[in-house]
Amino acid sequence: MLPNHSPISFEILHSPLHFLQAGLSDLPQPDWLREYESWWEREGQGISAAVDRSGTPWLRMFDRFGARVDEVLYPPEYWRMLKHGYHAGVLWRVFEEDSLLPAYLGIYVTSFYDPGLSCPYTVSLATIAPLSKYGDPELQKRFLPPLLRRDESVWQGATWMTEIKGGSDLGAAVETVARPAGTHWLLTGDKYFASNAGAELAVVAARPEGAPRNVRGLGLYLVPRQRADGQLNYFIRRIKDKIATRSVPTGEIELRDSEAWLLGLREEGIYLILEVLNLSRVANSVGSVALAQRAMADALSFAKRRMVFGKPLIEQPLIRRQVPPSGPLGKVLDRRACSANREVGHGNTRRTGYVGGVPRRALAARSDDSCYLGGDFASPDSRRLGSDGAQAHTSLAIPTPSSDWLRFSLARNGIPGRTTTQPT
Repeated sequence: MLPNHSPISFEILHSPLHFLQAGLSDLPQPDWLREYESWWEREGQGISAAVDRSGTPWLRMFDRFGARVDEVLYPPEYWRMLKHGYHAGVLWRVFEEDSLLPAYLGIYVTSFYDPGLSCPYTVSLATIAPLSKYGDPELQKRFLPPLLRRDESVWQGATWMTEIKGGSDLGAAVETVARPAGTHWLLTGDKYFASNAGAELAVVAARPEGAPRNVRGLGLYLVPRQRADGQLNYFIRRIKDKIATRSVPTGEIELRDSEAWLLGLREEGIYLILEVLNLSRVANSVGSVALAQRAMADALSFAKRRMVFGKPLIEQPLIRRQVPPSGPLGKVLDRRACSANREVGHGNTRRTGYVGGVPRRALAARSDDSCYLGGDFASPDSRRLGSDGAQAHTSLAIPTPSSDWLRFSLARNGIPGRTTTQPT
């Protein structure tokens, strides 16, 4: 574990790799990962801040000749920032090293600097994994190489499950229908909260025509961006206007007789869907801890430089009592969590309640705990940026009641362990 409240821990917090080294000393930190962190320090942070301040990306639905193109428009620097992670090996190293650690280490570093950008890497990983495990050889030969490229032409993946009725109870919510069409399937339906809209390939939950309206009736399908004739295979209705994570485009997707291929066995679709979602759960846990580390690093950096009553804020007794110890962060990323990370993509989740020896419910709870940990650290640490200038500079002037309202809402809906006092 990290030293508690020691001066060296403050310095460790400013580097995701130094923090991981202090808490998990035997975790590998190869040269490519160190260079990746250095790139973020040199260039990435500036690009990330500019993309965030530029707001929601644009959707260019038609070209000048009136043809539907559905192009997501970002500043050119965004694509350089995004592709840098792919070039560095966040995905292709998973296959070269036969391990998920390169992906999750890269996602941790990315999340420290830009949590939104880690989403495209996560959903691309969750596209590659079922394709490589359950796709037939012809599908793998056609679609895997573009996803593992190391240049500007690399493809991205996406995972689209959620529809207008929600994303938790997929058995009841999924209304996208899959109809057989010879060697492939045709999908018709709408996905309501689809991250990485515009990806070249997506794995999609759909229900074969006539299948039971429960989780047993679902299948997992591979949907490319373009049809065999080169036309668009799915359409982007709109891009969501989010208040955060603007570095990942989230939209509403229309599937209209979209060409698709079934992954795995039809009767085992829900197990494949759960396997895909578990990859994202682990990434969510990793990213949340990185976010908590970043919140602490920013708050402590500010507290060391802000002068109040004649000395740095960090030396004031009250702030010393309020600063949360760094120990809980190390506890979340302990040996068991890393073991789950290593195994989750290689274990067979079909017909079991386990992922790599870890119960699915435990993995979901671990993801939930780490998500709250990220918020629990970020909310008070944002309040420590006490001056008007600091809050204006960091875009934190709006605040902090949001976490209290979230807790109250959860408690009001019967979710235990949260405050039941209505915030003022």
